[in-house]
Amino acid sequence: MTLYWSVLLFLAASVIGAQSLASGGARSSHFHFAADSSISSQGAQESGAPSDSSSWDSIYEQRKCEAMSDNFCPGFYGFRVFNNGHYVAGPNENGKTKKGRISPSELVDLNRYVNVWVSAFNVNDPDCDRARLMPGTREQIEITRADDSVVRIYDEGSTAGNICYRGGRDNVNTLREVIHRLTDKYYPQPF
Repeated sequence: MTLYWSVLLFLAASVIGAQSLASGGARSSHFHFAADSSISSQGAQESGAPSDSSSWDSIYEQRKCEAMSDNFCPGFYGFRVFNNGHYVAGPNENGKTKKGRISPSELVDLNRYVNVWVSAFNVNDPDCDRARLMPGTREQIEITRADDSVVRIYDEGSTAGNICYRGGRDNVNTLREVIHRLTDKYYPQPF
């Protein structure tokens, strides 16, 4: 699965500035962005890992994959990691979730890159690149800050032909790689 996303990223990056493709009839009715409000952050000390997570509460990723069953698309039903290392995948259409905890070293790594993003974030409009996106794909990453505000830091496919970043392209892409590794490792496949 990682090779698939690497190739997809390479293709998307190689055509930045190209004309957009049609949306390909993405089933947006199945692609929703809802936080699981029954999960709460319980503080970074609980994980046993030293971290500075006071600036953020959680990071959330959701993907839509082209030509792949929803149950096999990593992140389709959403994947959220909290600042204490707990995560929740889902719920899927049957209400099933998977909960767990990332490793202490993964939490340290995630905190490092979220804090770099926090230090670079400003309230300006996002930077967007025109890109030829694969029809039927979509990806969004959001950070819930400590003050409960939600910032969509990466948005691919919401607007035809655009990939948008908030908090600096390099910072967001590095953080995106980190959350992809976590999603690929902990998200159940098939869901």
